[in-house]
Amino acid sequence: MAQRITLKHVAAQAGVSYQTVSKVLNKQVQVSKETEERIMEAVRILGYRPNQVARNLRTQRARLIGYTWAPTPLTRSIPSSTSSSKACPRRRKAPVTTCCASPTTSGRRPSRLTAT
Repeated sequence: MAQRITLKHVAAQAGVSYQTVSKVLNKQVQVSKETEERIMEAVRILGYRPNQVARNLRTQRARLIGYTWAPTPLTRSIPSSTSSSKACPRRRKAPVTTCCASPTTSGRRPSRLTAT
């Protein structure tokens, strides 16, 4: 199993602290253009991707909207669904995942909508 690339790996590649990398990626600080380019190049070379599970644990927000439905004798299979990531205007444009279910063969819609 490949080792997960962390902020510390990016920081070592770019020659800066991991705190600087975090602040640059979250657009919380202004650094010189050269430093920002080094960090972004290290991100690209190493293939760094933020760990969404770790972020959710840290912020205590999942930013996920989901649904459930009550199965009936006519609907034994899961209805087809699509998922997309959008910006939420009330949460500083944080990514929100939404799922939209198509009506089942019985014409029923999802029975409950939950948000966190």
